[in-house]
Amino acid sequence: MMCAKRSALFILLGMPAVIAGMLLAIAFYPIPFSWTSYQLSVLGMTELKDGTSNYLSSVLFGGALSVGGVLGFAYFRSRAACSRNQVIARFLLAFGAVGGVGLIGIGLTPYNLVPQLHNGFTWIASIGLGGGVLFSLGAIRDSGTNVAENILWLLFGLFVLAVWASLEWMRGNGMLPQSPTEQIQQKVVVGYAWLYAFWNCLRLYWYSRGQTAHA
Repeated sequence: MMCAKRSALFILLGMPAVIAGMLLAIAFYPIPFSWTSYQLSVLGMTELKDGTSNYLSSVLFGGALSVGGVLGFAYFRSRAACSRNQVIARFLLAFGAVGGVGLIGIGLTPYNLVPQLHNGFTWIASIGLGGGVLFSLGAIRDSGTNVAENILWLLFGLFVLAVWASLEWMRGNGMLPQSPTEQIQQKVVVGYAWLYAFWNCLRLYWYSRGQTAHA
């Protein structure tokens, strides 16, 4: 249980660092960053369209996502340890690794240099993290959460996905403008993923702390 407590604390301390890295990348972006006009990926571009260097912001963005990738794997690894089913545990480890590699890949492939590779890693991260959330339903032993709570998170995630798919369809059929719906949509999805991991790690830390106190 001490191991679970340390793992949860490691992730909880790391997640604000990811946010701090993103905010610093925004602060050092050469021009004012618009939340409704820009995708987060512009922070990782090595230079702006007019040739202005964006080196510092891109390094901060890449670093923040790399840390996020490590934390993502650590989180699903901790959930794998909460499963009595070895098959589910292996899936959680696999999806955690895929999601982690995807996040690191997003940060290390600037959109202005390798856009297709950057978008590919975005899909890899989405599949890995989404699959991890799904299989977490079977990993609740000593996690500090229960089945109902995990189902609610999954349903909310599916709702976010349904809204995302609907907006994509509406934009594709000319019913909505590309901007600002796409930019806002991205940040809602990112926000859900961050809140999901933070809340569940907080629950794990509280639970493991209580178990340690009673040991």
